Amino acid sequence: MIAADVYLSRCYRIVPMKQTLGLSVYVFYLFVLLEVGSRAYWTVAHDVPLLRMEDIFYVYYPEVETARQSHCGDEGLDVLLLGASVLNNRVSPAIEPLLSAELGARYDQPVCVHNLSRLGHTTLDSYYKLEHLADLPFDLVVVYHGINETRANNCPSSLFRGDYGHYAWYEKINALMEHDEISYLVLPWTLRYAYLEFISRYYPRRYVPRDVPENELWLSMGATVKTKKPFRRNLTSIRQLAKGNGSPVVLMTFAHHLPRGYTRERFDERQLDYSVSRVAMPVEVWGLPQHVVHGVDVHNRIIRDIAGNHAEVIFVDQEKAIPKSGRFFADICHLSVDGQRLLVENIMGALEDR
Repeated sequence: MIAADVYLSRCYRIVPMKQTLGLSVYVFYLFVLLEVGSRAYWTVAHDVPLLRMEDIFYVYYPEVETARQSHCGDEGLDVLLLGASVLNNRVSPAIEPLLSAELGARYDQPVCVHNLSRLGHTTLDSYYKLEHLADLPFDLVVVYHGINETRANNCPSSLFRGDYGHYAWYEKINALMEHDEISYLVLPWTLRYAYLEFISRYYPRRYVPRDVPENELWLSMGATVKTKKPFRRNLTSIRQLAKGNGSPVVLMTFAHHLPRGYTRERFDERQLDYSVSRVAMPVEVWGLPQHVVHGVDVHNRIIRDIAGNHAEVIFVDQEKAIPKSGRFFADICHLSVDGQRLLVENIMGALEDR
């Protein structure tokens, strides 16, 4: 009888062990299946190499991959442009070739200009881009920001986030930057990405719109420049990254021109002194005119302060050096051809002084 009891107790132990083992195998199989499915999604939907999931970063910043692939190294001068639409090739087609020609003539070397500037981007985007290229040396890093972050102020202080996570775009980017395991395990990020996609699609009021602000009450809140600390932090981080890999950095104040008597109607009817351009945008794209000007001025003071406190920074006060005239501006910030030419001349003048 005792022997039978022992036998039965052993059987009862074996059965749960088999069930636990079976469940573990099933969970492992499901996990592998989901991981493979996640990789397949990024590969099929976004052309990310199946075994290089860290390249998901390039889904958001494809220009960084281009810069990495086209880096000159010892074969010439590598110049990195970090900014937004004012430096972008489609909006300001003269800046890149002019800068390349001037630098090539002065230093008698081939010049590779890596223009990472994209419409709507801020100092946070530029920081992430430079951080991803921190292993590559650049002979010059040119930074030009000031206006896009004024749009981030158009919200209640309770909603504003210093990492700009009150934008759906930055909430996703910031989350991606937290997933260091992505190179070998992409499932956690994919699940988080799916959640953030769902939230941004079905609960858009959680976020500031990335395009034209619409909420009139929120627009009035743009009078408070909430971006002061993050703007300073991002630019400081860019300066530190550049200094860390021995890259000289050019910091520039942001030039802007709002003609006296500006109204949206007069802008649309081309009754202002702006140069005619297909890329001209009304200042209301960023917020109420007086708030946008104030925000840019605050950002410019921060730029001057950073440059004044770090001797290695090459400083260009574009805001003072480019006359506030329609000859040089197509709208409040985008430059005419003459304005683009003058911006490059000012950079070259600062390099000559150094």
